Amino acid sequence: MSTIAQSNSAQMIKYVKIFRELDTSGDGSISAAELQEALGKSGIRLSVRDFNKFLSAVDVDGSGEINFTEFLELSKLLFMSNTKSKMKGNRIPRMYITPDMYDKYSTIFRHRAGSDGQLDQNELQDFFAFCKIQVSAERLISIMTDVDQDQSGYLDESEFMILLIKALGLSKRKVGPGMCSLNQLVEEGWSHWEIRKAGFECHHFLEAGCPVGDLMEVFTAGEMKRAGVSFMDLMNDGWDCLQAREAGFELSELVNAGCSIRKMRYAGWDDLASAAQLRKLGISAAKMKLGGWTMSILKRAGYSTADLRLAGFSSAGLAAVQSIVGRPNVPHSIGRQGTMLFREEADLRLEH
Repeated sequence: MSTIAQSNSAQMIKYVKIFRELDTSGDGSISAAELQEALGKSGIRLSVRDFNKFLSAVDVDGSGEINFTEFLELSKLLFMSNTKSKMKGNRIPRMYITPDMYDKYSTIFRHRAGSDGQLDQNELQDFFAFCKIQVSAERLISIMTDVDQDQSGYLDESEFMILLIKALGLSKRKVGPGMCSLNQLVEEGWSHWEIRKAGFECHHFLEAGCPVGDLMEVFTAGEMKRAGVSFMDLMNDGWDCLQAREAGFELSELVNAGCSIRKMRYAGWDDLASAAQLRKLGISAAKMKLGGWTMSILKRAGYSTADLRLAGFSSAGLAAVQSIVGRPNVPHSIGRQGTMLFREEADLRLEH
């Protein structure tokens, strides 16, 4: 399954929950400061420059207050941006910098960066001079060119920390399974994604007591299933069942959990065999119709003419489909993702 798609879904659910928690007045909006707090809780860290850029993109009325719709749009933009950044395989600063050292340089950086949350080359030279770190101008230019991903001429805090690692020639710390505890890294301020990059797997997070909902940000449903997370545990934490079939779950689990037919199709059960299985599991033709299944598919899945009539399909449509299904040279196969290899126009016109 797509890790990005799975994480995206889980992250969006988490954003909605946090928005509701922050909207204490219940008026459907939060302030920019509250928004930054929400993003921090969701593991999204932005420089002041980037935050203002994203904010201006969605705060169309310029009120400085973010309503629910604007918040969801911003969530999508931020998650895509954050995912692209993670996919680049950048160094994780905390993997090289000790907690005390990280806090020290982070504090100095924020003080010197000011309200825009960034430093240019001249400010970097002043920073190194203040900290009594010897780096030549040529070396600094070379490192900055390598670190400044957007070639803006400025560095945010994350880029600065990577530059610091290169300038000081720091080696990796001994972190990872068997070398330190996962909870130790959490206390240091590592994000779940960073901890995974350090070598910890899903079962390590579960053993450390991390909530299942939080883990959906960094692990696929299949990975979580293999680590012992049940279908209902995922459902209870807001999972939308995306690609549940590929993750190894059974269709009967979705039926027993009361999932809608559309959600089952969204989860991967969208072919003829799935329709037949749902019939055997006791799902009525009426529910299948509401879930988007066509008359011809339901007929091939074994639903009787009486079932289809009770579901609300027309007599004319049933007659047309019956004549088509009965032809010996008509292909009956249906591809995955709900694409019929055979679909008669009469079926589409008459079944409703």
